[in-house]
Amino acid sequence: MLPRAGYFEVSVHLHPSGESFAVARDGPGIEALLARLQAFSPALVVLEATGNFELTVAAALAGAGLPLAVVNPR
Repeated sequence: MLPRAGYFEVSVHLHPSGESFAVARDGPGIEALLARLQAFSPALVVLEATGNFELTVAAALAGAGLPLAVVNPR
């Protein structure tokens, strides 16, 4: 059984603009995410903890020097 589609992508919502988009959770997708977020100079990037699926994205965000909080959705 394959995981749900969401495991293969990162869904993004920007506040306060309300813009939403998704990128693939792979090398090129994460690179695109970093470029897009860096252009916004966010005060904070909040990433939902999703059973360790967030680790690669969190490492990339932290490595790029973006301010990051990984939160439990409960």
